[in-house]
Amino acid sequence: MPLSGTPLRIHLIGAPGCGKTHLARKLARQLQIPVLHLDEIFIMRGTYPDDVRTPRAERQAALERFIRQESWIVEGVYTQWATASFRSATHIIQLNAPLWLRQIRLLWRYGQVNWGNGLFARRKLGKLRRVMRSNRSFDQQDKPQGEALLASLGLPFQVCHSQAEARRAIGLGQN
Repeated sequence: MPLSGTPLRIHLIGAPGCGKTHLARKLARQLQIPVLHLDEIFIMRGTYPDDVRTPRAERQAALERFIRQESWIVEGVYTQWATASFRSATHIIQLNAPLWLRQIRLLWRYGQVNWGNGLFARRKLGKLRRVMRSNRSFDQQDKPQGEALLASLGLPFQVCHSQAEARRAIGLGQN
């Protein structure tokens, strides 16, 4: 349970590179609650750079086990198979950032992960190109689909353009 004594169940969604993971880590540290990064259950461990997907039933079971906790943070780009956490969330926050900033963050992350480790390997560059292409199409395809899913479930969500705005939406002020 967070320091305030009130259970918080926060689901952060948004495009790759919009700041979900960074915000989730900061909130988890401050509130002393666990965080689940959906990438960790979506991609089978040890399959980078091929990124073999975990079977849907396995990842949904892992998600459902995690959200049984009293308080939690779930973050990720995925919406179609994460309805259990949406339904259980006290706050659903969609983080928005401009495409140019998201693309810079993706390049930075790629460099950090791969520096001195085959930075220009063909398979790794191919994955980077796919992620950046997907990021470009997020606003036209994935974002409206996620919003439609939440609307069909009757779940309210808040669109935030900064971490400070997201913190206020959760009721945490500026800290």
